[in-house]
Amino acid sequence: MRVSGLKTYDGRWIARRMRIACSFKHRLIGLLRSKALAQDEALMLSPGGSIHTFGMRYPIDVAFLDRQLKILRLAPHLPPWRICYAPSKTKHVVELRAGMVQALQLKVDTFMCIESDEHEACRTHHERRQHACTSAVRFSLRLPVELQPHRQSCGKLTDHAAAEKE
Repeated sequence: MRVSGLKTYDGRWIARRMRIACSFKHRLIGLLRSKALAQDEALMLSPGGSIHTFGMRYPIDVAFLDRQLKILRLAPHLPPWRICYAPSKTKHVVELRAGMVQALQLKVDTFMCIESDEHEACRTHHERRQHACTSAVRFSLRLPVELQPHRQSCGKLTDHAAAEKE
């Protein structure tokens, strides 16, 4: 299991240590073998859906997320020995310490983002493709050619309109 962090879109930390369970085995075991989560810990089930708390010894808070990591539903203080059905379009499930949804003032339709761990570059190509749900999105913005400044032979910058007049 990988360890990453989870923030809201506005930069508030939800969990500084979030384990991501991407394999069937890790999703099946989930939090069953663990002690109660610390305030800064979470478990993400990816892909995720409906969950259960059979065999657990403590309650948890649950957030159901879509593929853009937007909160679809919150299930605060889910006690042991319960089933919680996921809404349609659920792709990820985040399990938190009980009381964290209220403490962090999480709301439906809030977007989250994953803070990747420092060792992401060390993973193999296959692992990166398998864990695509946590890869960083990078983009660049280029201006259209007609809006880009032109260089004259003397090295001064001029805009496109001035260049056409000459």
